[in-house]
Amino acid sequence: MNKILVVSSLPKEVGGKTEGGVAHVSWNLIKEFKKNNIDVDILPKLFDYKKSVLTNVIKIEYRLKNIILAIKLISRQLMYRDFTFRNGFHLYRSLLMLLSVDKFDEYDLILVHHITNQVVLAKELLNIKTPVFVIIHSHHHYAFLNKKSRKRQIKNVNNQLSYADGVIYVSNTLREQGKRFGVNHHVNEVVIHNGINIYNKIDYLRQKSDDIIFVGSFIPRKGIYALVQALNKSECEIQKVHWVGTGELDSFIKRELNDSGFENNFYENISNVDVMKLINKSKALVVPSKMESFGLVYIEALSMGIPVVGYHEVINEFKNAINQDGKIGNKYLEYMYGFDHETECIIDLMNKINKCISIYDNTTIRFRDKISIKIKKEFNWEAKSLKYLDFFRSSLN
Repeated sequence: MNKILVVSSLPKEVGGKTEGGVAHVSWNLIKEFKKNNIDVDILPKLFDYKKSVLTNVIKIEYRLKNIILAIKLISRQLMYRDFTFRNGFHLYRSLLMLLSVDKFDEYDLILVHHITNQVVLAKELLNIKTPVFVIIHSHHHYAFLNKKSRKRQIKNVNNQLSYADGVIYVSNTLREQGKRFGVNHHVNEVVIHNGINIYNKIDYLRQKSDDIIFVGSFIPRKGIYALVQALNKSECEIQKVHWVGTGELDSFIKRELNDSGFENNFYENISNVDVMKLINKSKALVVPSKMESFGLVYIEALSMGIPVVGYHEVINEFKNAINQDGKIGNKYLEYMYGFDHETECIIDLMNKINKCISIYDNTTIRFRDKISIKIKKEFNWEAKSLKYLDFFRSSLN
């Protein structure tokens, strides 16, 4: 394998327009592929790349003949009842993107982040023969649609999956969620967890106040209502809560915790390094989501030796991942608490927050360092990129 075309958004640090998790996942993979002597060209999402910071980014060409061809192909798709105008917009972008590539035969494969952007369908309509692999990062694009709209979108997803040469899910939890929604099993699919950036230069704090931290969007799906109720009921002496993120429930959090008796600090639009520094100041990360596809921030906190309360399915998967040999011991696994909104109550969440703080207080620095090392070994990008390359090679041979 010599050369890969990656179709993805990019982070702001290299000229992209987003700070989304997928952009960072894509960029970290690209960097690791290059370390393994794989040449990579990047095809950014249309309207999603603002300046030429990188030399290997393909420029989108707005040629009249390409626009006419794209419109003609889209009009045919819109004749099908289950193909939506939203899908048509994404297909238009993807057609123009792929039509900007001069030669596809120089690539061993095309790696696409997300299935709902219609890139796989665009490749099929343009009769491009290069193998295509898809990374599925989430089901959020259709998980919260009404039943009729979701059914139409799932049909579109399954149609595109039938054209893919391989599918990568970022977690087994995500794959199982897809099955429940009706996403078809692919004959060549695999689960490869995301990696994390290793921040060795951050000075790990040894003595901390009773602080907890939430990192994520302030939306109902992240379990904000339950967390605010638990904090109001909490009997432990929390001194401070760090809230990192933004969203529709911002005013709700501030209003409900106005007389909480502990300090609430809010942060938005801060770098990932600064987020990690805030996690490092805390005794527990608490993000009791109702649904997660991977839960990167859980792993990031554990890599700093910080206990976690999070979405129960993902937490259980992480426990299994770091205890594959059965030798890690229950004391390590107690650093991770899953919360299930369907079977547990606010008091259960409050108790798990208190347990996290207590566990942190009663574990040694040496113990916290051990769990940090274990997490970094299992979830580093170098190891994950090699799993990708192994999957590609075995699929293409």
